[in-house]
Amino acid sequence: MRRVRLRTLLVVLILVTTLPIAAFAAWVLYRSWAQQAALIDAQNVDQARAVLVAVDQEIEATFASLNVLTLLEPIDAPDKLHFSQVASRVLALHPGWQAIRLIDPSIHVVASTSDLPATVIEPAWVQELIRTGAPSVSRVKLDPVSGQWVVSLGVPVKRGGKLKYVLAARIYARMFGDILQRQKVPADGVVVLVDHAMNIVARTRSGERYVGEPTLPEFQARTTQSSEGSWRTVMREGGPAYSAWSRSARTHWIVGIAMPAAPIDGPRRRSLITLVAGGLGVSGVGLILAVLLGHRLIRGQRAAAAAAASVARGEPILPFDSRISEAHDLAQALRHAAAILETRLHERDRAQAEADSHKAALLERETSARLAAEALSRAKDEFIATVSHELRTPLNAIYGWLAMLRSGALDSTRQAHAFEVIDRNTRAQAQLIEDLLDMSRAIQGNIRLVMTPVDLALVMELAIESLRPTADARRLAIDASIPRAAAIVSADQRRLQQVLWNVLSNAMKFTPQGGRIGAQVRAEGADAVIRISDSGEGIAPEFLPYVFDRFRQENATVTRTHSGLGLGLALVRHLVQLHGGTIEAESDGKGRGAAFTIRLPLVAAGAAADARPDAPAGSARPDVERLRGRRVLVVDDDQDALDLAAEALTQGGAQVVTAASAGEALAAIDADTPDAVVTDIGMPLVSGYGLAERLRREPRTALIPLIALTAYGGAEAREAALAAGFHACMRKPYEPVALVALVASLVAPPAKLLP
Repeated sequence: MRRVRLRTLLVVLILVTTLPIAAFAAWVLYRSWAQQAALIDAQNVDQARAVLVAVDQEIEATFASLNVLTLLEPIDAPDKLHFSQVASRVLALHPGWQAIRLIDPSIHVVASTSDLPATVIEPAWVQELIRTGAPSVSRVKLDPVSGQWVVSLGVPVKRGGKLKYVLAARIYARMFGDILQRQKVPADGVVVLVDHAMNIVARTRSGERYVGEPTLPEFQARTTQSSEGSWRTVMREGGPAYSAWSRSARTHWIVGIAMPAAPIDGPRRRSLITLVAGGLGVSGVGLILAVLLGHRLIRGQRAAAAAAASVARGEPILPFDSRISEAHDLAQALRHAAAILETRLHERDRAQAEADSHKAALLERETSARLAAEALSRAKDEFIATVSHELRTPLNAIYGWLAMLRSGALDSTRQAHAFEVIDRNTRAQAQLIEDLLDMSRAIQGNIRLVMTPVDLALVMELAIESLRPTADARRLAIDASIPRAAAIVSADQRRLQQVLWNVLSNAMKFTPQGGRIGAQVRAEGADAVIRISDSGEGIAPEFLPYVFDRFRQENATVTRTHSGLGLGLALVRHLVQLHGGTIEAESDGKGRGAAFTIRLPLVAAGAAADARPDAPAGSARPDVERLRGRRVLVVDDDQDALDLAAEALTQGGAQVVTAASAGEALAAIDADTPDAVVTDIGMPLVSGYGLAERLRREPRTALIPLIALTAYGGAEAREAALAAGFHACMRKPYEPVALVALVASLVAPPAKLLP
């Protein structure tokens, strides 16, 4: 086996260490060079695009001025003297304009603001404008009379749909040169404006010399390939440059920019040379140090080898020392070799015992984690089963009583009972779906709060009043201690009322008939405290830590006595935390009742004047006189939903027209414009958003009130509908009377007849 000396290994180590670093540095510099070049190209293209925008704006302003002149009555008079006078006044407002001319289809100048000969410099351009009937810009031409380079801009003058004249403004090319000079371009750079015939219109350097000349062949070849881009070129003044161009989609004129490369490439080139020189210097110093340090390492290595041989023979180690700390440490280690070996044997035995103990602990943690995962999986399975049961139970009642109603076998009393059962179960199923949606929003962090000062006593009163019929039916006494203005908090009133309603309804659910519910609101230090207690079943101590968890119910088996998904308290905790508060559950055990304590931060005392409850939901009533006789178009691809909305609005006094698609709706609107449009969002081919966009584009239908009906939940659906142009959005399922009230509030009141 061929052996390698330590000194050689040190030299190789230095080279292996420094060369990859040098290569990486070179690669980084190359990438930086390329990125800087790409950035310069992008900046040049942006600059060219900005200059082109300024030129296009000037041309559009000229077109606008000419279009105003085409609308004047003097242009149609047989005697064009008055028109020439008006055009002369316009010409005085534009120093860069040479003349304004009115040209007939036979290419004759019938009116002009100047005494120049009545000749057209470029008849072909006028003929092309007459053919297309669209505003146009000519190429740059030399005016033989004034000796100035000019550009003509013309617009058609149409009467009765036919072109009668061409109104043209002859503009000095130097005006475009002034526009280029006003742009923020480095002093050593060049900006050039080229017309669609590839002739130079203006140039920031030596403009008078190059105006009217064709551009270089390389420029023409590159600019015909794409509307904008960049490349390396040589300027007319000489020297390499970074160049870019941008072509106008309106006039097909091109703005080109060239920046000298020397000021840009010089610093980068010097950085590369400095890096290469530094890398070579570092490598050289490393090689020298490797040779010097290698001598010392070899000497210490030989002494250590001799000491190791002595240990192997059981002889005393010959003393040696070294200025290298590692060699010195090696000598000390060899002196204590025997003692260290003995110690290591003991450590190995102890480590083996610790490893066995650690494995046992890991096994125990793995078992605990597996059991927790299995418990969570069982909880989810139980939750899914509960969801299925809770959704199917009201659906079964709805389906069964509907079948009995269809059979016609029920008398009027049982029919009324059937309708009551269907209504109650429909609302229960809607509430279950709303709870699922709220929990989904909570998990995703999509619940939005509208914070205002709120009096907790007022919110508690609303929650109690909404549950009063349930309490009376079950003979539950509610002991309320809720003094007004005692606790003002910053909260979303609707969500806070949802919290209190959920906690109160939970207390009523688990309290037997004849029990008592306690509701207290008070201020305690800097917190507002809400305490809701009951004399019901209570909570088992082992379940109390999990009472606010999702997917957890104390009894999730088929023998459970209370319905529900087990999401109410989990949603309550999330909403309370969003308000910056806390909620705790207390219970002395099964059969001893439970209590929930909510703490929210108080607001300043001055906010009490702003705290007021919102009007209770469902208080709006439709103004039937406002809606009576109004024509309302209802659009929905689902026939049942269409019939429901149409029937509700008909009962409200409206004249309803229905459509099953956006196409049918547009046809109905063309036949007779409605006073309001109620449309579903999710429809095939054209959605409700598309229908709203089409109606908003037409002046005849732009102001028609639009109401969106959507089955999509959340604030995002409402914001999307309002952004699309709808006046209001109503989520399915909805109360028919609420739809009638909403439409009535948006339509214009009927005109009163004068006696």
